[in-house]
Parts: sequence; structure tokens; C-alpha cells
Amino acid sequence: MTLLAVPAVALFLLRPDERLLSFSRERLAMLCKLGAPVAAALAVYLAYNQVRFGHPLDTGYGLLALRRGRCPE
Repeated sequence: MTLLAVPAVALFLLRPDERLLSFSRERLAMLCKLGAPVAAALAVYLAYNQVRFGHPLDTGYGLLALRRGRCPE
């Protein structure tokens, strides 16, 4: 959900008189400052998944399969 919130936060940081699509030095610096912590957190998350489950995109939900005779009826 954080990845979906970043573009909305970037829009809220714009001044009312600023163009929506602009590639000025100031705009790119603002987007880099906003995206750097998100990218760092994503890198840590992927590294954690790699170490724990053997693949960066594996979240471990496959290990939660119900076994026969153990699920409540």
C-alpha cells in the first residue's frame, strides 16, 4: 500500500501554481528525496525474503497450507 501512496504524497507536495508534468531540477530532487526511503525499505524487504525463503518475491504464504486432519470443521 505504501507504493500506491507515494504518488499521492508527491501530488500533495506540489504548489498550486506548479505544472503537473515538469522535469525541473527542483522537482527531480523532491522526487528522489521522497523515493529514496521507499526504495531502501523495498530493498530491505526483498533481502529479508531472499534470506528467509530463498527468493526475494516469496513472502512465505505458501508455507501456510492447511494439512489434512488439522483444520477445524
